[in-house]
Amino acid sequence: MLFPTTSDKQQFSICARRPSCASRDLTLKVPRGRTPNHHGGGRKQHQHKHTWETYEFQLAVDVAYESTGIQATLSNFFPGLDGTMLDTKQKSIYPWVKRKGKRVAMWDMVTGALSLGIRSLG
Repeated sequence: MLFPTTSDKQQFSICARRPSCASRDLTLKVPRGRTPNHHGGGRKQHQHKHTWETYEFQLAVDVAYESTGIQATLSNFFPGLDGTMLDTKQKSIYPWVKRKGKRVAMWDMVTGALSLGIRSLG
């Protein structure tokens, strides 16, 4: 038999055994919203993150760049990088050198050297 009859449905139905639930709709409901991550909990993490170095670290890299050059600075501060990651880090050092005045001003503040970035007010 391909399709069950009503007597077969009643045999396998929960409500056939419990008369109190006969009036309720027992069809499966589709959950709404974001599917939860049961294993780790919380939101799913992004694969790539934008990381900032502290102003203290940037100023140290800037001083080393001015005294030893870019290759020695890269090998000293970023020893594990190679290939395109090293090129990208080299391209991020040049703006640090360009904005050295802002970094020195942050160094004079109490917590400025350890801060990661400044957002303008407004």
